[in-house]
Amino acid sequence: VYSVKREVVTAALIGLVFGCYDGLLGPGTGTFMILGFTGFLSLDLITAGGCAKATNLASNVAAAVVWILHGNVLWEIALPAIACSIIGIGGSYLGARYAIRGGSKKIRNMMFVVLALLFIKMGYELLF
Repeated sequence: VYSVKREVVTAALIGLVFGCYDGLLGPGTGTFMILGFTGFLSLDLITAGGCAKATNLASNVAAAVVWILHGNVLWEIALPAIACSIIGIGGSYLGARYAIRGGSKKIRNMMFVVLALLFIKMGYELLF
């Protein structure tokens, strides 16, 4: 049975769980959010991707505020990274166009590639 209250609670729990994951570990948060939005809220992949981007941005801003307030930011590394992220907006634009034009099938395939690479990387880091 559809209920707005249930949907809001589910979305809040997705944000809380993956926000904590993002703050503790980070890699793959957006992909995991997409899986949460599609699995628990039955959103299509395009909509889930957009929601994940907005939610991930909020999580990153919250984390940045905490790190800055505690004085734990290496600005000599952070500022060039911020500059490159701003320059990379063109890539974000192209990625969003690819997703919208390619549809759910291309997004699903790309998610599997990203998750496989993430698990390989994390497994490697755990073993070595």
